[in-house]
Formats: sequence, structure tokens, C-alpha cells
Amino acid sequence: REIANLWGERFGNHAQAVKPLERLLELAPDDADALVRLKDIYSRRRHWRGLIGLLQREADGAALPERAAKLGEMARLAAERVGDNRLAIELYNRVLELPGRDADVDTLAALANLYDREKRYLALAEIYRRQRAAAGAQVATVVPILERLGALLADRIGAPVQAAEIWSEVLALEPG
Repeated sequence: REIANLWGERFGNHAQAVKPLERLLELAPDDADALVRLKDIYSRRRHWRGLIGLLQREADGAALPERAAKLGEMARLAAERVGDNRLAIELYNRVLELPGRDADVDTLAALANLYDREKRYLALAEIYRRQRAAAGAQVATVVPILERLGALLADRIGAPVQAAEIWSEVLALEPG
């Protein structure tokens, strides 16, 4: 801790304070001050993978709602800052695996965006189905989801029979 303080505060060289802080966390994993300082340094230096690792460490010991929030934050960092869509997909799927989070609207929307970007159309169709189930009976919400699913099935996946079933459901919900 002394070495990290010297590098960071006395010499103003936060890059050199990283190694002592990491070593401190190895020796005392519950040291909140070292964790906060290291997260701050990683954020300022844009060391996103290191920050994701620290968030993972926090998520491992967190209660369920906080764990979901940490995993979501990690996924956003992976997608937006690191550009690692596969890691982001894995993290968002871990959020959905948590008890009571299988219909998380924001997570499903983020996954739909990532699957579309990655051209993983079968997985995207599954996400649309899950969004449809989460929307319940709200016609204004359900119809756009079904329209996207129908277009995906017809145009990208090549499943015209399934697409026709989806379009029939759209017509049943909105006859006009």
C-alpha cells in the first residue's frame, strides 16, 4: 500500500501504482480501498480488460441483484469499449442465467443487437421469441417484435413456414 501511495500520490505516476495494488489484492482480496483505486486507474488509463477483471472479482462475491448489475456493466464495457462482442454475449447470457432474470428486457435488447451484429440469426430468433414472451399481451410492444422475427425467419434464416405463422399472429393481433 505504501509503494502504491508513493507512486500514485507523491510521484503522480499512477501506471507504476498498478502493480503494487494488484499485488495487494492478491494478498488481501477484500481490500476495498485498493479495489477502488485500481478501478479508478484502469478507467482513467482506459485499460478496459483490467477493469472487466476487477468487476468480475466484485461480481463473484456480490449478492444476486448487484451481481446482475456488475455482469451487465462488464458486458457493456466488452461491447462498447473493448469491441469484444463474443465476450459481451457471454456476459449478457450469464445475466439471463441468474434466477429471476430470464426476461430482463434491457439484457434481451442488448443481446438482440449483438446477435444481429454477429449475424447469428438462429440465436437472434430465440431472443426475439424470449422478448415476445416477456412482453406478454401488450400489443404495441409485441407486434414490432413479431415483425422483426417474421422478417428474420423469411429473409435471413429461410424458414417461410415459420415466418408465415408469425405473420398470421401479427394479423390476429392487428387485423388491419
